[in-house]
Amino acid sequence: MKFTKTVTAVAVAGLFAVPMAASAETTLSGVVQIKFQGFDDDDIDDDSGDLSLQSGDVRAAINTQHALGGGLTGYGNLQMNIDNLTGQGGLNQDVQLGDEIPEDDPEFDPDNPFSRDPVNLNSAATVAADNVYVGVKGGFGDIRLGEIPLAVEYGQVANDIHDVGSTVVDGISYVGTFGPAGIIANYSLEPNSDMLGIGAKFSAFGASIGVGYEQRNIGDDSADNVAAGASFGIAGFSVAAQYWNKGGVGAQEDEENLAVKVGYSISGVALGLTYSLLNNAGRIEDNEESIIRIDASYGFGGGFDISTRINFIDRAGNEDDELDFDNSRTDYRIQISKSF
Repeated sequence: MKFTKTVTAVAVAGLFAVPMAASAETTLSGVVQIKFQGFDDDDIDDDSGDLSLQSGDVRAAINTQHALGGGLTGYGNLQMNIDNLTGQGGLNQDVQLGDEIPEDDPEFDPDNPFSRDPVNLNSAATVAADNVYVGVKGGFGDIRLGEIPLAVEYGQVANDIHDVGSTVVDGISYVGTFGPAGIIANYSLEPNSDMLGIGAKFSAFGASIGVGYEQRNIGDDSADNVAAGASFGIAGFSVAAQYWNKGGVGAQEDEENLAVKVGYSISGVALGLTYSLLNNAGRIEDNEESIIRIDASYGFGGGFDISTRINFIDRAGNEDDELDFDNSRTDYRIQISKSF
């Protein structure tokens, strides 16, 4: 459920009080997720994986749109991530700044020998900005600056258990939709994320295919990432498959992912089964990580739902296995979520 407020700005010209109306719509939204979560790991013998109550996504967002005229709309978004239970996170300590003060200095304080001006950080929680962007959209498409959608993810349609792209918070993107086809292009300057990408997708009769490419420049080297995927849905049933290759830098190996997901939803119930295989995991030759994920959720309506997820993780190292990569792990959670 979203709270929407519409503001009408009126300009008065001279004594005639002529209204110059311009409407702006501002939407406040957010979500609170609380979960019971635990894990069982072959390599961990302590009780750190025991079931515990934790927060999931805890965030609030403000989105505003404004009619610019000529069929154009200007918009902006700011999201604030808390991701903590009440009072968790943050710092509660004095931070000392500057060089150590000599003991014969009149301002020397044995409890604070490194600064004349201590900074006290006693925040009860950590709040981080996210999804910060502005843009203009219309019949021509959508141009956005700030945090942008990734072109390479047009081919990542099955899941993001193993993610082909990392977030770009300082770029510019263009997204256009032309009937059943869509295209995307994005770019970030060299002092920023230093990347470029392009992608396309086509959807018809319940089926969709997508491809994406990006190049990331890292120091004097560059990495090419590509992804391709297809999906199909009918009568509550869905199936999707994807393949991506994430280029290594220097002596690093390319990572490869193959994933398949099937799902079914009816009357508020949603079920999902995903298999994802990562080759050369950690960019080390012949390291493999496979994950089987089971998802189930029920939506009560009004943004309130309950869900569960189990991840079965299996890792196999190469013959050298210097990092002792062989390992099995099971993650599990039960989560209650309320969006607004």
